[in-house]
Amino acid sequence: MGSPAFKAGGTGDPRPAGSIPVHLRQHRAHKCGRDDYLRVMTKNRVLLALLLGGLLVILIRKIRDV
Repeated sequence: MGSPAFKAGGTGDPRPAGSIPVHLRQHRAHKCGRDDYLRVMTKNRVLLALLLGGLLVILIRKIRDV
């Protein structure tokens, strides 16, 4: 049989690597909806725009100093 440390909760089969228990998958699916995804993507786009804007300002200042 094998050590209980390597068994999945009494099922007798070892759990595949990286598997997520069903009850956790369902819980997570309810927390992360489309609205959350869109909010994160919008935030990432704003941060990227600010970063690129800052780099553009630095580049323009360096060009002026030459």
